[in-house]
Amino acid sequence: MRIMTVLTSLGVGGAEKQALAVAERMAKRGHEVALVVLRPRLPEEWPTALERVHLEIGGVRENPASFVAGLRRGRRFLREFRPEVVHSHSFHANLLARLLRIGAPGAVVVSTVHNVYEGGWMRMLVYRLTDGLSDRTVAVSEAAAERFVRLRPFQNTSAWCAGTESTPRSFSRMPRAVRRRGRRWARVLLSWLSAGRVTPAKDFPNLIRAFGLVRKEAPDASSGLPVPCRTRRRRSQPKR
Repeated sequence: MRIMTVLTSLGVGGAEKQALAVAERMAKRGHEVALVVLRPRLPEEWPTALERVHLEIGGVRENPASFVAGLRRGRRFLREFRPEVVHSHSFHANLLARLLRIGAPGAVVVSTVHNVYEGGWMRMLVYRLTDGLSDRTVAVSEAAAERFVRLRPFQNTSAWCAGTESTPRSFSRMPRAVRRRGRRWARVLLSWLSAGRVTPAKDFPNLIRAFGLVRKEAPDASSGLPVPCRTRRRRSQPKR
C-alpha cells in the first residue's frame, strides 16, 4: 500500500514525532511511505530515512504565491506517487491534504487532530466546509474527540490514543537501595516525569491538581528517595 503522510513541518515537536513514528512503523511493515512537508527545511528537525518532499509554503497571508506554488508542487508529487492513503496531521496539513484530494479522488484521506484546541471559529468553519473531502477525522485523545463532536466541524470523528514505542531501559540500582533502607517497594514512587513547554497549552496547573488528588489516595507518592546531586564548588576569587 502506498501512503502519503502530510505534515506542516518536521520540527522537533510532539505532533511531528507522533506522525513520523506512525509513518516509519508503516514503512517497516512493508508499505511504501512518503512524506510531504508544507514548510521549508528547519535547522532542527526529526531525522528520518523516508522519502520526503518540502512544498516550501510560507505564511498564506504573508505570501499567498508560495501557497499556490506549493499546492501545485504537491499535486504534481501526488500524481507521481499515486497514494492509496493520504494521512495528514494538524490544521494546515489537514487543509492541504483535503485540497489535494481534488486531484486524486481515489485516495482515502484521513485527517488527524493533535490538540483539543485547533483554532477559533474561522478554522472550525474551514474544517466544516472541507469535511466532505476527508473520509475520516481522528483525534489523538478522548477529550479532543468529545470537543470536536460538540463543535460538529466533522461528520466522522473517532479517538486514537497516541503513544510512543517503548525502548529498553538501562539497569537501575534503585530497587536494591529501597530494600536496603527497609522500605516497601510498592510504597515508593520511583519517577514522575512531565516534559514540555511551560505554556497554557500544556496545562501544567491541571497536572499539579491531579497529582494533589493522587496524594490523597497515596500519601507516599510525594516522598520517593533523595537523589544525591554533585555540584562543583566555585573557587573563591582572590581578594584584591
